[in-house]
Amino acid sequence: EGLTPCSFAYSKNILYVLNCAWKVDGKQGEGNPSVTAFSVVLEDKEILKPLPKYTREDKQEDNEILTPLPDHTRVLGAYADLGGSQIGVTPDGKFLLVAIQGQPTVGATNQGALLTFSLDGGMPSDDPTD
Repeated sequence: EGLTPCSFAYSKNILYVLNCAWKVDGKQGEGNPSVTAFSVVLEDKEILKPLPKYTREDKQEDNEILTPLPDHTRVLGAYADLGGSQIGVTPDGKFLLVAIQGQPTVGATNQGALLTFSLDGGMPSDDPTD
């Protein structure tokens, strides 16, 4: 959805990337905040093995390291004006947590939120759980 990855979480060979949809200077960027899941294929199963360098021109599906998982993006459209700030996966791998930043102005009514998505086979639920 957007172009500003700001937080990452890894669990069971899946990398979850939070796109804040905010520019580095703090101004709203393109798209809506979202979470996308990628399959991680580690060459020779060695986590510490140096990875080859890729340029923006390289196709992701050709490098076999990160592959976007189909239907694994969750748009946080209700929080487009706030953006996300951090994500994490619970130690048991059952939930994806998304912290939403609050408005930084004095007297703001929205002080942020913590969204919890259940994970089924690595796929986040369509909506946060209650």
